[in-house]
Amino acid sequence: MEVKLFKINGTGPGQTYEAAAGELLKIEWDCPGCDFCIIYPYNWKVDCNGEMEIYIYETMTVILRAVKDRESVQKEITAKLSGGEDVKGISVSPAGPAGSGEETKFDFQLTKTAFGYLDHGIGRVEGRSGSYVLKNQYTVYRYDILTAGGETGYKEKTVKAGRSDAPEIQRLKYVMMKNGNEQKYELSWRVANNDGKDVIIEASDHKTTFAKNASGRASFARTGGETVTLSVRCDAGEKGKIEFADIYPFELK
Repeated sequence: MEVKLFKINGTGPGQTYEAAAGELLKIEWDCPGCDFCIIYPYNWKVDCNGEMEIYIYETMTVILRAVKDRESVQKEITAKLSGGEDVKGISVSPAGPAGSGEETKFDFQLTKTAFGYLDHGIGRVEGRSGSYVLKNQYTVYRYDILTAGGETGYKEKTVKAGRSDAPEIQRLKYVMMKNGNEQKYELSWRVANNDGKDVIIEASDHKTTFAKNASGRASFARTGGETVTLSVRCDAGEKGKIEFADIYPFELK
């Protein structure tokens, strides 16, 4: 039994991968001869080989543990947020949703960093500025960055582009308030153009969904434990899909 392969976006054990807030991390592993593996800090029990993708919103150490009978071996990789990123400018042309078949030009300028991460399919961007021509696939582009000093919370720069009838998350607010060891979570959402399909709202330690409506509010409380992440999913058929993973709440102090 051994950890033959373990990488995060090409970075191996004992190394640090520097990521932008909101970046999609691809985890790959291969542990021949084991019974199963566990991926921490998520406590996910997985097969002996495979891959998965997660979004990063805080610095963390990802541990892969291979288990056979009563023995185990493990390796770890640190995924570190670069911190301090800022956006000088974001623009799209033409402004607003494009017509069928129309191309959208997306421009950005970054400061305090040499890279960033743009969601909704764009991915990691290298350099302090860039330009992308996009074709009719997405509705909302959102750039998430950590506040200076790595504090809990995010800044957003939002522009609209792409198909006017594509599924769109018009509102997603997820906050946590602490009172001693008790944590109270509140969330609200609104999804447009979902074509009547269910919008699945789930939290990481709840076995059932909160609701399947296109808009709504929900709250729950818990004591102790890890921060509860949130997932929002919607499959609107030919109009496309919305799927977010590992959404962390804003912490109100």
